[in-house]
Amino acid sequence: MDLKIKKEHKNFKMPTKATQGSAGFDCYVADYFFSDGSLWYNLGFSMELPEGYFALVTSRSSIVKTSGIQANCVGVIDTDYRGIWHFVMRPLNKWSEQLIGEIVQKEDNLIPYNIGDRCCQFFVLPILDITLSEHSSLTSTNRNGGFGSTGK
Repeated sequence: MDLKIKKEHKNFKMPTKATQGSAGFDCYVADYFFSDGSLWYNLGFSMELPEGYFALVTSRSSIVKTSGIQANCVGVIDTDYRGIWHFVMRPLNKWSEQLIGEIVQKEDNLIPYNIGDRCCQFFVLPILDITLSEHSSLTSTNRNGGFGSTGK
């Protein structure tokens, strides 16, 4: 499968797979800005996904070394989206108070990822043709609970 990527920023770096067995492509920071208490990473590209496919944008496991979380948990890129891709983080500490409207260097340990760093990853998946139908009952199972009902 060939994915068409368009460079949208001078600092663009082509997404890469870290190993041959990697499921996702790592994305690199081309630029960043602050808006509404969030840190927005511009990934520097747009992409044409093949018809019938979509992409999921997720944090990398290295996010545990930062003081932030991905703002929308998982980003969904629809097959017909052609805009610039971004990765958005929300603070878990006071860094948003200190960063709104100002640029702080990574050496201050406040910006989790700087220009050129790998900040997130994406996965390309097929869109399943699913229809929903309303029913008055469902097949019963032994599992009735949720939210930790099966134990730790």
